Amino acid sequence: MAPIRVALVGLSANAAAGWAAKAHLPYLLSAEGRARYTIVVLCNTTTAAAERAILVVVSTRVDQHYNAVLPSLQAGKDAFVEWPLAENAGRAVELARVAAERGSRTVVGLQARFAPSIVALRGILAGGDSGRSRIGKVLSSEVHAAGGTMDRATLPPFMRYFAQRDIGGNPFTIGFGHLFDFVQFVKDTVSGEMLEAIKSNVPDLIHVTGALPESDHVSNGATLHLRYRRGQPFKDEPPIVWTINGEKGEIRFIAHGGPGVNVTSKENAPVIEVHDFATDEVEQIEYDHGPRCDIDLPARNVGSVYEAFAAQDKSHYATFDHAVKRHSQLDKMLLDYDKSRS
Repeated sequence: MAPIRVALVGLSANAAAGWAAKAHLPYLLSAEGRARYTIVVLCNTTTAAAERAILVVVSTRVDQHYNAVLPSLQAGKDAFVEWPLAENAGRAVELARVAAERGSRTVVGLQARFAPSIVALRGILAGGDSGRSRIGKVLSSEVHAAGGTMDRATLPPFMRYFAQRDIGGNPFTIGFGHLFDFVQFVKDTVSGEMLEAIKSNVPDLIHVTGALPESDHVSNGATLHLRYRRGQPFKDEPPIVWTINGEKGEIRFIAHGGPGVNVTSKENAPVIEVHDFATDEVEQIEYDHGPRCDIDLPARNVGSVYEAFAAQDKSHYATFDHAVKRHSQLDKMLLDYDKSRS
């Protein structure tokens, strides 16, 4: 099978986060990446030069996603857009609609579901080969997390837009959004000086309480409580502690590297523990941290997304339709947030 031709949008030296250079390019230039993909054009925020490409990859600032990818979708090209898909659910819905009408295959960058710790956690709940979960059906789940930015009170100048909700990329949509997805899937840095005070219209403390849908592994009436706070956790506390209480036992997931489990090294990998109620023993679960150690850390799980897309395995990666569901959930939360402040 010939390699998939790629147009990479957002590989700019001036890009604030540089995610395309850190997470996409290393995989595409690796031996595995070259076997499945070939880069035919590099561009910043235009798709005009991408006519030869089959797959258009967009990794720009969120408010540029829509304009960057829409012409390619209208031309019937496949698209890989980083998360969030767009500034809001309305634009995400439109992108998904155009993709469906043109028959475009789509993928969105919710790659934490490929993180080894998340894969291992899903396996525990699913029961592995036996199909029987070690903790029985889930009764409740609780997540306490902090993160989204390196500091709770300041932002570096190039991340000023993190305090502007209309841009679409901020600690709520990115930090909390990634966390919310994988939970549901199972200062000026140069000078060190404060430059200005800005008012944020983005919530920095989020509480979610709801019911989990009943399934083979989840009991009827099971609940979820998720608390996410921007910035650092209390001193010496892990940035994320996730417990899943079941009929026969309980799982504790501790990530000292924070909610960004998709960019966590093996040395700082999340710890998974299982408390067996019958024996009252606690076991730390060993799991496979993945073989891809020859490329930069941020690219490893992104690489897994590319490989699943090349294999046309939609059971493993998130599509635009999936992104619309997440956008709709987040927009509903923001609507409730605005109502509570009015």
